[in-house]
Amino acid sequence: VDEPLPFSAVNFRMLDTAKRNAQKAGLRNQSINGYMQKVRAVMNDAYDNGVIYEPFVLSKKLKLPKQKREVNICTSEEFSKAIEKVKDVRDWQALAFYLLMFCCRGMYPADIVSLRVANFRNTEANTDDDYNFHLNVLCEQGHDYLIHRRHKTKNKANDDMVIRIDSNLLDLIIMLKRSVIYTHYKRKPEIIPPVKDTIRIFNYDVDIDNDLHQNVWDNWKKRVSRLLGHSFKTARKTYDTASANLDFSQTVRQILLGHIEESMLYYYGDTNSKEMSKKVQAAHISVLERFDTDALISQMLSKLSELDITEWLHYGWAYIGDDEERYYLDSL
Repeated sequence: VDEPLPFSAVNFRMLDTAKRNAQKAGLRNQSINGYMQKVRAVMNDAYDNGVIYEPFVLSKKLKLPKQKREVNICTSEEFSKAIEKVKDVRDWQALAFYLLMFCCRGMYPADIVSLRVANFRNTEANTDDDYNFHLNVLCEQGHDYLIHRRHKTKNKANDDMVIRIDSNLLDLIIMLKRSVIYTHYKRKPEIIPPVKDTIRIFNYDVDIDNDLHQNVWDNWKKRVSRLLGHSFKTARKTYDTASANLDFSQTVRQILLGHIEESMLYYYGDTNSKEMSKKVQAAHISVLERFDTDALISQMLSKLSELDITEWLHYGWAYIGDDEERYYLDSL
């Protein structure tokens, strides 16, 4: 059994050797610096508790320079090639969620779970009795706006995001919703939402059921990395990079990503003014066009039609009212 490392052995020579070995092993400079800071914290704690009798000083020579991190983003060409690799509905769902996250200005899975028709700007036409309600009723101009607060910053003083949802993106959302019913109704019925909420894909609270959330998304996370070579988190970075390449102002980029906090309003002014809103929505459309999202959505829906569940998605499910909600799943 290895003996515990004595505090007296922790010196410059030992740490310098550890640093060099870590570099040879391929660890990033930031990671090595982080480990050194942890060593310093342990040694300082030992000094404060009288275990060692001299204060520990971490030599500046042990600190490594920051490395420029390679930006990991997806291209529309990569995404199109990934669609061709889809073999089943779960593959399709993984890519559809990634595309939805991108089109919604860099959402994360927790944000997708919070999608609700009630969060749309034009919800007056929807009533509890209108079970056949579709967002198309609200889209007189072919779009509506989702009022969204990012899950990651929901407890901060950030402005709500106003996200344009086009009718073609709505088609993708509806097919995602129906496909999740198809794949999860029997296996995880607790996540299936009311059918009457057109864009609600899930029926759980991330903050309350985080274990369930991780379990539900684990398979899609693995599949999107395998098919696309990128994680869901890169959808946000890809969106931001596209906006940067289009040379928008820093203000517009911040608003697009939902980064505007109360403390920043002093510098940016009224981010909800009509003039600024027009700039932001025009910028968003430009980003979508840059990534060729209309063509990718069409390709996604076409790919879905090649799978063996297409007929079920269109005809094999229905909402039955009465006293409770039930799904007609006789073809499963």
